Amino acid sequence: MLKITKVANKGLYMNNAFNSSNLDYLTKRYKKEYLKAWNLVNERGVKKYIFVPSGVERWIVKGRKKNYVVLPGIFCQCEDFYISVVIKRKKQTCYHLLAQMIAEETKKYEEIELKDECYSKVLCKLTCTLN
Repeated sequence: MLKITKVANKGLYMNNAFNSSNLDYLTKRYKKEYLKAWNLVNERGVKKYIFVPSGVERWIVKGRKKNYVVLPGIFCQCEDFYISVVIKRKKQTCYHLLAQMIAEETKKYEEIELKDECYSKVLCKLTCTLN
């Protein structure tokens, strides 16, 4: 789903700034979702949780109403992903998935390590409550 974006993103950042030709391409392709994703990354709205000792990783991306679990390049827990991407097939992705990809490539995310026994409690707390 996001492979095209990953290829297009190579060289997107020069000294942490947009390369204008790539920005034009990505904003035309993903419209306002790309800019929303970029802003979300700059606001530190992407977090990577690593559970030990299993090594399970979960990306959590801040949304307008709550936080969402994102499986990179595959799935987002948000309603927009379900309706616009999966059901109606109007879009290729949601801005939460784009934000996760940008955050990972630019290393602009918070990494949090927790014990495995905290997994269920932490995920529920992060995604079941409003921001």
